[in-house]
Amino acid sequence: MGLKSFLKEFLHRSLTTFGGPFFSRELDPVVARNESICKFQLQKNEVRKDGTVRYSALLPASNGRRSVFRISRLVESAIWRIGEEKVARLRNLPLLGRFEFRAAAVYDLNLQFNPDQDQNSRHADIVGWPEEKAQQRSIAQVLAAEARHISYPHIAGQGRS
Repeated sequence: MGLKSFLKEFLHRSLTTFGGPFFSRELDPVVARNESICKFQLQKNEVRKDGTVRYSALLPASNGRRSVFRISRLVESAIWRIGEEKVARLRNLPLLGRFEFRAAAVYDLNLQFNPDQDQNSRHADIVGWPEEKAQQRSIAQVLAAEARHISYPHIAGQGRS
């Protein structure tokens, strides 16, 4: 094995092990029931004072999809990097936290995932929402009850160097 091949393999293994960029080797094209999923928080009003998630944070967008990310087997820094680079920066809003839940909660509500073709993005949409707003609200309430809110540790530059 040449030096160049060795270095490429070493770098790939190191980044995969220590939460480097979003490698697709870990991901199956189909979202598994036991995968961890999250929606990143960009608005303060998505969380109540007691730390519970408001259902409105998990409602589908006007296109009938709820954008989420597949975060299983990622270290914390890699998860937050996705939120910073793929969500907050694109929307020019501060990253405040994330709402994390199991994919099984989505499947149990008769919804599906539509993962991006580029698995490196780790992005998927929750699809199959009913058209009726009251039914969407009921589903979002169940997801919100399942979700765990995790605050972003670097809010307002705290802890950043």
